[in-house]
Amino acid sequence: MIELFKAIIVDDEPQIRKGLRTIISWEAAGFALVGEAADGEEALSLIQREPPDLVVTDVKMPRKDGIELSKLIRERYPDTVVLILSGYNQFSYAKEAMKHGVVDYLLKPVDPVELASALGELREKLASSVRHKLESAKAAKTMRTALLGKWVRGESSSKHYGEAAALGVDVRSEAHYRMIVFSLDRYDEIVAVSGDEIALKRFAIENVVEELLGDQGYLFEISDRYYGCLVAEREEGYDGDRGVCRLAEQIPDTIHRCLKETVTLGVGSVVQGIEQIQESYVTALKMMDTGKNASTDTENRIRAAIDYVGFHYMNDLNLKEMSRLFHYNAVYFGQLFRKETGLYFNDYMNQVRIEQACKLLEQTDFTAAEISEKVGYKYVDHFYRHFKQLKGLTPGKYRET
Repeated sequence: MIELFKAIIVDDEPQIRKGLRTIISWEAAGFALVGEAADGEEALSLIQREPPDLVVTDVKMPRKDGIELSKLIRERYPDTVVLILSGYNQFSYAKEAMKHGVVDYLLKPVDPVELASALGELREKLASSVRHKLESAKAAKTMRTALLGKWVRGESSSKHYGEAAALGVDVRSEAHYRMIVFSLDRYDEIVAVSGDEIALKRFAIENVVEELLGDQGYLFEISDRYYGCLVAEREEGYDGDRGVCRLAEQIPDTIHRCLKETVTLGVGSVVQGIEQIQESYVTALKMMDTGKNASTDTENRIRAAIDYVGFHYMNDLNLKEMSRLFHYNAVYFGQLFRKETGLYFNDYMNQVRIEQACKLLEQTDFTAAEISEKVGYKYVDHFYRHFKQLKGLTPGKYRET
């Protein structure tokens, strides 16, 4: 079914509005009438609720006439085109309207053939605009993919900031990013059988993942085998990675449900600034290497979880989020984790954080409070308590020894 462009009619005379509705088949002309208004003021309220593609409006109307309406449409809704209707004695008004973005005008009384012809031209103009936008979006996506690929491979520099910003990428130094990297498990098998099939699979995967990503980030090809998702982290991303956890869970689940394929996926560390995304990419690859065949190998999945803690101990990790990320029931994940490490999850987290704190005490001049924050403790008194429990002395005494 062909999608119709949306149109509204604006005229202060009810009989003229009725005549315009019935004089031709709007659907045959490629338009769906979605509303009508008696004046420009009423039309603006209608347009605000649902911006149409086309406004067919009279010139002379009470409250707000067609000229003023055309000006406001051009300012506020530049994608909406306007067709003016005018009487012979209003021709000067029609010419004035043409200065304000009106694309065409018809003289009253409106001839059905002329109206159908005008709508046909406007439909083609709108269709051409849509095609241009799609082509521009496709070109922008291609350029963004190439540019992000360069940054991931360490081939880009600050000279590309302007180009990246023009493509919608946040290049502010305070922007936080994280990479999700994944690959199709049957890639080699599919390529060996058919180049066409892998092209179709990749097309389907891109559609699925881009819908999941929405406006959270960008999907791009790193290589024939690997896809990258550059996910923009909010400021609170350092306090938790629930959004990324959800994506890391949804991507393999949705690909399996929709395409009957499995993928291996890795989540990188949070980095600050677009120029640091290579670092996040590398940690994501390490996670992938650790988690190969994770869907069938429980031991590897738990080892991947352990490595994940090693990369992300400074974040607000908890058993529930970890179990979701690695596709387990929380209780079962806790049992498997304890079996592998000999510790409950929270105890293991504290052990990793305190070991990292010891390194910082030995190698830096950071205060205990600063170290507490860097290794993931929200409250410094919790840090002191766990440090004393595990090391038998306070951070200050440890540094002195």
